[in-house]
Amino acid sequence: MARDPLTTRSKTAMPAESLVYRDWAAGMDGEMMAEKYGVDPDTVRHYIRPRLPRWKTSPPPQLRTDQRRLVIQKECWQDKALRNVLISLPHISMYAAVLEERANG
Repeated sequence: MARDPLTTRSKTAMPAESLVYRDWAAGMDGEMMAEKYGVDPDTVRHYIRPRLPRWKTSPPPQLRTDQRRLVIQKECWQDKALRNVLISLPHISMYAAVLEERANG
């Protein structure tokens, strides 16, 4: 029988780095992330510890604006709190034009 990922705690299954980074940047602590991902708190600590120095200076590659993607920051409600989240969009000229227009007022 297959394990149900929503109810079974795994010791090692962490989501993609960009998802963990978004939660970390939004202010979630290790205990909250462990509960959300269904892993042990030690797993979260071991995952974040080596990435933290890099995260403090720049986001993971999946969340950086480049020729292929635009990354925008938005405020949203999450876990009964207002948080800043990063949203990655494909670099389509329509998106780029709207963002440039908003930036220029």
